[in-house]
Amino acid sequence: ITNELWPEARLEVFGSCVTGLQLPCSDVDMVVLEFTCDRAKALNSFASVIKADGGFTKIQVIAKAKVPIIKFEDVESGSPLNVCFGQEDGVDNTAMVQKCL
Repeated sequence: ITNELWPEARLEVFGSCVTGLQLPCSDVDMVVLEFTCDRAKALNSFASVIKADGGFTKIQVIAKAKVPIIKFEDVESGSPLNVCFGQEDGVDNTAMVQKCL
């Protein structure tokens, strides 16, 4: 989905599922980097695509947070997912935690 909207973008997974510290109920945290529009437009564009996709449910756009995110769930796996835009600090912090483990 990310590369359909922004071919040059990267989707990075970060947080507990990368470090191996996740619980069975943990969500998967992701960030879209190197997209070509402002964050508000990116948030809305991504949300529109996943709403139309049919493979996701429980879609919530949380635009007014300090770090705006989209929370949603994969229908097939039931995994809860979060995606934010342009926030590289989550990836950096995950790398730091991995070094400490």
